[in-house]
Amino acid sequence: MSFSKKFSPFYNLILLYLLVSVLLRFVLLFHPITQATFTAIDVLKIITLGMLSDTFIFIIASGFLWLYLIFISNSKYLKPIGYVLFGVLLCLLIYVSFFNTILNEYGGALPEIGISFIAIKTLLFGLFLFLPKYRNKIRFWLFTFVMFLYVLLILQNAISEYFFWNEFGVKYNFIAVDYLVYTNEVIGNIMQSYPVIPLFSALFILAGLATYFIVKRSKNYIEMIPTFAEKIKISGIYLALFGFSLLAIPFLSTKENSQNTFSNELQSNGIYKFYLAFMNSELDYFKFIKPYPKKKLMRY
Repeated sequence: MSFSKKFSPFYNLILLYLLVSVLLRFVLLFHPITQATFTAIDVLKIITLGMLSDTFIFIIASGFLWLYLIFISNSKYLKPIGYVLFGVLLCLLIYVSFFNTILNEYGGALPEIGISFIAIKTLLFGLFLFLPKYRNKIRFWLFTFVMFLYVLLILQNAISEYFFWNEFGVKYNFIAVDYLVYTNEVIGNIMQSYPVIPLFSALFILAGLATYFIVKRSKNYIEMIPTFAEKIKISGIYLALFGFSLLAIPFLSTKENSQNTFSNELQSNGIYKFYLAFMNSELDYFKFIKPYPKKKLMRY
C-alpha cells in the first residue's frame, strides 16, 4: 500500500467537510434572509477563500483524530509491556476517581469527563489486551465509531449554522456562545420551534450512510497499520500542516473585507467565528441594532 493511502481517514473526512461546507454556502447564499446581490467575482471569492479556510480549520480540528490514529498498534499489547501499561491505567483511574486531582480544581463537569475518558480508555485497553482473537473486530468498530463521531459533528455543525443564519443572518457570534450558558432554555426553544425528532433521525441516517462509505475507503489504515517510521512521517507532515494552519486561518480572516456584510459572513468559517466570539466575549452592537438618526437625537 502506498504511503499516501495512510492518510485516507484524513482526506476522506476533509472531502466530506468541504462538500458539506460548499453546499451550505450555496444554501445560505440563496436564503431569503440574505438580502444582497453578488457578482460572479464575489461568489468565486466566497467559495475559494471559504474552502481554504475550511481546509485549515479541519486540519486543526483533526488533531484528536491524529492522536487516535497515531497510537493504534499491536506492539503495546505484547508481554510484559501490555500488562505494565494496563496497570498504569488502572492506577490512574483509581487516582482520578478517589483522590483530589487538578481536574477538581476547575470543578464543573471536568472531573466526571476526565474519569469517564480514563475509564473508557482502561476498558478498551483491557479488551485489546485480554481478547487478542477479537482485537481486529474491536478495532474496526472503534475506528467506525470515531469516524461516525466526526461525520456526525460535521453534519450537525452545518445544520446548526443554517438555523443560526435563519435567525440572525450571520455565522456564529457571541449569541451562539451565550447559548452554551443557557443550554436548557435554548433546548426548550428548539424543541418547541423545530421538528427535532424527524430532524435528528434524518441526521443520524445521513451520518450512518456517510460513515459507511468513509470507513470502506479508509479501513486500510487499520488493516495495514503504519510502521513506527511511517507514523513519524505522518506526524511530521500533520504537525507541519497544523502549524501552517495556525498562521493561515487568521490571515484568511483579514480577507473578509468586502463592503457587503453578507459576503464576509458567507466567506467566513463558522467554527472560527465561534472561537473568536468565545475568546473576545463581545457582540457587534451596530450590526444588529439600527442606530437612531443623529438629526432626531439633536432635537432632544
